[in-house]
Amino acid sequence: MVSNLLKKVKAKGLTIEGMAIDSHNVKKNFIFFAIPGSKDDGNKYIKEVLKKNPAAIVTTQNKKYKSKVPFFFVKNIRKELALFSYNYHQIAIANKIAITGTNGKTSVAFYVQYILTKLGNKCGSIGTLGSNFKQIQSNLTTPDSIQIAQLLNKFTLNKYNSIVMEASSHALDQNRVFGLDYKILALTNISHDHLDYHKNINNYINAKLKLFINNKNKNEAINIISKDTKYYNLIKNKLKKNKINFKTFGFKISDYQIMKFDRMSEKINAKLKHLKKTYTFKFNNLPEFQVQNFLLAATMVAEMGYELKKISKLSLAAPNVPGRMELAGVKKNKAK
Repeated sequence: MVSNLLKKVKAKGLTIEGMAIDSHNVKKNFIFFAIPGSKDDGNKYIKEVLKKNPAAIVTTQNKKYKSKVPFFFVKNIRKELALFSYNYHQIAIANKIAITGTNGKTSVAFYVQYILTKLGNKCGSIGTLGSNFKQIQSNLTTPDSIQIAQLLNKFTLNKYNSIVMEASSHALDQNRVFGLDYKILALTNISHDHLDYHKNINNYINAKLKLFINNKNKNEAINIISKDTKYYNLIKNKLKKNKINFKTFGFKISDYQIMKFDRMSEKINAKLKHLKKTYTFKFNNLPEFQVQNFLLAATMVAEMGYELKKISKLSLAAPNVPGRMELAGVKKNKAK
């Protein structure tokens, strides 16, 4: 999506050397986005920012200041920030991939990156486990738009072919990834979480589905929804109402159906059915929920054009996800 704000900035001949949403990070010739938040309001710091000689200030408040610094007034400042960030930086990555859901985002993203890397597709990640570039740090599952744009630019300059990222409900509600063009998207599951922020389950689901509905590439993107989630029918109806096509995954009858798990000591054989063919994935020392996350990652990679048979050969050596629950062992009665 084009940033009209960036067009206006260029029309004024302004020199932009950086962006900031935190007044502490503003430097000379930076553009400052004064975002009103739930805990603080960036508009309170405009006078402080003006002392730093910014190139421009973007705000939702039509308030006059004694300054030669140009002000741009917008209705939805978070969307403007996202569009400006993604248009300001050079971003050219063939495959942008994202996962949302209450649980499993980190693990599915980890395994997508693992599989693609093993298949020779240079893949980076943005999420709970960080990114490939330590100089751009965030304590958020999904960083702010400026940091995401900086990371995507780094991935571009370092010739990454793919990028997989986690999309949290907070980030989606705040339009942090608005305007990005995703090729593959997936929803793992929905359960009661973050309702202190979203207030009710309907708002929470609507926030999650923004990933699919606001995707710049939504007409061509491949969307995968877990059919096992409790709210599947509600999700299905919301997506259909927005003319979003999708494929299904899970234990229930799906486009990609998990047929069964066979556990033998610390090993698991899992069968995944797709287009009347069944593929066997063998795992060593992974808990069953992580096997399911790997199979969703495999499904996503398969939708990129890779053969499931080839992907299945990578499962036995699949590592545990850093910082996630690992299988300690299996007793004779199969207790874990």
